[in-house]
Amino acid sequence: MVPSHRRDNVRPSRDRKGAGGTPLADARGSDGVKPSRDCKGAERTEAIPLAYLITFSCYGTRLHGDESGSVDRDHNIPGTLYLLSDAKRVQAEQERMDEPAYEMDARRRDVVLRVIQEVCAYRGWSLLAAHVRSNHVHVVVHAAVSPERVMNDLKAYASRQLNKSLYENSLGCNHQAIQD
Repeated sequence: MVPSHRRDNVRPSRDRKGAGGTPLADARGSDGVKPSRDCKGAERTEAIPLAYLITFSCYGTRLHGDESGSVDRDHNIPGTLYLLSDAKRVQAEQERMDEPAYEMDARRRDVVLRVIQEVCAYRGWSLLAAHVRSNHVHVVVHAAVSPERVMNDLKAYASRQLNKSLYENSLGCNHQAIQD
């Protein structure tokens, strides 16, 4: 699950006993402000949020225009209304889908939870809470990076691991059995 390369901006994670790595608090000053540079190299400071609440759903389970509510790129401002219900838009989105809507059984939910824990540990993010449901995921994470980066990393690694485990199961073997 851990990539074979490390980027310069990624600090090693801490194990459960606290050995090794750099604590996340070292990335910011005692006032909770992280120094950084803008695109022209000028120093600036930005407050690191206490935590991010991130929710993402499985493929095809929340379509734009669905009566349960959704947002799109043009309607994604906190505090604004969801998109209005639109049966024609839902139908158009269903027709564009390549696969049926994805839902996770207990085994797949366990895989996703384990991946979330591993990614957070590797990236040095503090995972405060995680709840993996059959068609969506909620996480509360403290990280000194953007919420988009957190969500994209979690989704990418979870998808990769789910695809890998599905492939291995279709061959009738498990990864540990073929490592040697």
